[in-house]
Amino acid sequence: MNQEQLLEQCINRTRICIEKVFILQNRPLHELRWSTNAKQWNVLQCIHHLNLYYEFYNPEIEHQLQQAQSAEDTDSFKSGVIGGYFVKTIQVSNSKKMKAVAAMEPHPTGLTSKVLSDFVQHGQTLLRLFEMAKNVDLNKVKTAISLTKWIRLKLGDTFLFMVNHNERHVKQAERVLEEFESFKD
Repeated sequence: MNQEQLLEQCINRTRICIEKVFILQNRPLHELRWSTNAKQWNVLQCIHHLNLYYEFYNPEIEHQLQQAQSAEDTDSFKSGVIGGYFVKTIQVSNSKKMKAVAAMEPHPTGLTSKVLSDFVQHGQTLLRLFEMAKNVDLNKVKTAISLTKWIRLKLGDTFLFMVNHNERHVKQAERVLEEFESFKD
């Protein structure tokens, strides 16, 4: 995959997620906290979960980009075996339910709409990181992952994971609101 195209795709998809969450800020708090049962996340929990990932990955990505050397030949990106697996399993098209890692479980109660504005701010930071990454080789820069310190992913895979993960949970939040709308009717 062409590295420039990958970054542009990530930028466009991230902007869409930011816009969707920005619009959610107009919803009443009781709607954002609603879920069909205690085991299903509400809208705020879906987005808070993403914020927890942002809080790990944005500083990690920025640190690695600051350490990286500029690359003159940044033409193509090829996913690694582990990174490609993570990217594929987290796609919206994969309807298989996944259990969140305990450290990334959202707070069960007390979340406010600040969660949404935090997501928008984190998303803006990620957009800036995509721009910074245009001058490095996404194959050579590696990032730690939130699961274990023993695995490092290519930066391109980390970006694709973040974008897919965001899309998956923003879509989940949208489904919760659709359920709310059908429930109240």
